[in-house]
Amino acid sequence: MNTTWSTPTRILVIVMALATAVWMAVIASPLLQAVGIAALLAYLLDPAVRWLMRRARMRRSWAAV
Repeated sequence: MNTTWSTPTRILVIVMALATAVWMAVIASPLLQAVGIAALLAYLLDPAVRWLMRRARMRRSWAAV
């Protein structure tokens, strides 16, 4: 039994996989935007949280809120 794929089959599988990935990215874009904004805010606010932890001797959970 031959287990290698022919060239047209390989191209079809690659195109279908890419189309599926693009479709899923479009469908999940609101979620990806929210996660991206949350990650950016966490990154930008980390110095303020660390400052509160040092200066006010707060626990991280309280400083983050």
